[in-house]
Amino acid sequence: MYVDKSVDTTSVLAFDYKDIEQTLKSVVGVSLEKRLGRLDIYSFENDDKNSFVDAVNNPTVLGPDYGYDDSDYGYLQQGDYISSSEGDGAYYPFRSMFSGKDQDSLEYVVEDLGKYLVFRSSFPDEMDANEIRFGTKLTEDELDVVRVKIGGSFIDLSSDKVIVVSGGDKIDVYVNKSKSLNYSSLNDVFFLNQSNDSCSVNNPVLSSLEFVQRSSGEYRVLTSVDSDNCLRTSMMNFSGGSGYVVKLKAGSMTGNRGLNINLYDNIVGKSEWDTYLSTDKERNIHWFVVEPMGEDSYYTLYLKNRSEGVEYVKNWIKSVEAYEFPLLWMKSMYIENDQAKLKSNVLIKNVSKTGTSNYLVGFSGNGVVSLNQSYDEGWMGYRFKVNSSKLITKIQTIMPWFFGEKLNHVKVNGWANGFVIPEVEDVENRQVVIVFWPQYLEWGGLLLLVLTPLVILIRSRRRQSLN
Repeated sequence: MYVDKSVDTTSVLAFDYKDIEQTLKSVVGVSLEKRLGRLDIYSFENDDKNSFVDAVNNPTVLGPDYGYDDSDYGYLQQGDYISSSEGDGAYYPFRSMFSGKDQDSLEYVVEDLGKYLVFRSSFPDEMDANEIRFGTKLTEDELDVVRVKIGGSFIDLSSDKVIVVSGGDKIDVYVNKSKSLNYSSLNDVFFLNQSNDSCSVNNPVLSSLEFVQRSSGEYRVLTSVDSDNCLRTSMMNFSGGSGYVVKLKAGSMTGNRGLNINLYDNIVGKSEWDTYLSTDKERNIHWFVVEPMGEDSYYTLYLKNRSEGVEYVKNWIKSVEAYEFPLLWMKSMYIENDQAKLKSNVLIKNVSKTGTSNYLVGFSGNGVVSLNQSYDEGWMGYRFKVNSSKLITKIQTIMPWFFGEKLNHVKVNGWANGFVIPEVEDVENRQVVIVFWPQYLEWGGLLLLVLTPLVILIRSRRRQSLN
């Protein structure tokens, strides 16, 4: 590993090469090999010869499964887990609040009810009569802002009384808007009076900003042809320990390209998210969640109207609002039952790896074996008895589907591949083969590439001999 201390990091707060050096010194197996001026070279001794294969002992069965997130509270609180859409063991109703991809990929629901913002979720029907647990406690100020309704009734968050939920119960978290409002563009003098030159306007002749008055308020309309023009908010001060939800009233008028939304952290000097709004003309409210950063941050929200070539792009903007709410408290709440843990006592004995798509694993016990590569449905696992013949073992390894028992494929810790090994009487004399079956398509294609010219050559020579 190389650490280049010549890189200028003065613009990044809380970044110190001395801290990195102290951290590396504390890691077992890491040692400084050489210093070349301001370039440090470290080595890492890895005694793990299992080639990405591990035993996952007593994982939690946890749900819901999710696609994107900034921090995985399921892993932080439960340790190793396997994903379940129903959450047969533990269930986090507000597990993912990620906003950094696009508006069509949001995994949370929030509504504006006038006085309150409401985050909505529900518990699986299969998980009945379970106690709800909170990973963190609300402060006095947060108790004044937040209310929770479960199964149609509001609960007392200030007491230590056990709260039991029933399967299928809905859970709504109410956030008082007036008490949690952090920013509003309607009170932002800079936003209200700015022109459309907050970003580089590469063709000012073909870009414009109009102010349109309607009965519902004033709208700003950005038009672009082969140009970019945008608006921005003044800096928004977000406290480091809280989460924030940004409500944006905006929409597309042409239906071909939505506004480009960029939330820029002025302290760290990077964008928290950079995405496009939906092109759906009927969609005019958009939600974004900002994770706590640990320290106070100052953000600027850029709203860019972008056109390429002769593309005619027109979008409108009415308002931007930001509300503070206890995001980490919401993400850390969960319920679990007595079957939360999957019993597992697998011991990896040896691993033989062929290429990047074939693993032969010797093991004892039963439970979950993980392959620490990104989860893909193309990975398959098969179990079979150990054979004393190396030739037969090799054939079994290459074509395991003819000889082995197919194992249930699961997602481990939200990203890795896992295979559940059921209990059998003879737990010592077993092996698992893990293969990536799309690799066989590549091998088949290469084989055809070699055989096709040979077949053509042989047939050509036969015709010549007949002639």
